Amino acid sequence: EAASTPEDGGDNFSQAVNLAGALTFVGRPAEALAALDGVNEDQLTGDGRAWLQASRACALAALGDAAGAAQAAERADALGARNYPARTHARLCVDDLDGAAWRAIMDEDDLPNGSGRP
Repeated sequence: EAASTPEDGGDNFSQAVNLAGALTFVGRPAEALAALDGVNEDQLTGDGRAWLQASRACALAALGDAAGAAQAAERADALGARNYPARTHARLCVDDLDGAAWRAIMDEDDLPNGSGRP
């Protein structure tokens, strides 16, 4: 119910993504995709779109749709250029461990002091 309740005049995006993640985790990825289908992507920031696509990638991977999951992971990359957590999450869901590691390394390299540590 929370995921379908409007928030500040728009979609309750965070609840929908959290619900989709929980549904995928408990083996109900088709329901996860349905939860994400209700989100109006036009109302989201680039980071929000990246998380939406990462969540889609995970649900599609759990359904065995490797091609669809890979496409969603690619969209997460394109939409969330600096959203390394979402991009890494998507890569882990499509079993791209090298891609996930690269994104984690890039995340540390982009920290303001350049040391790789906050």
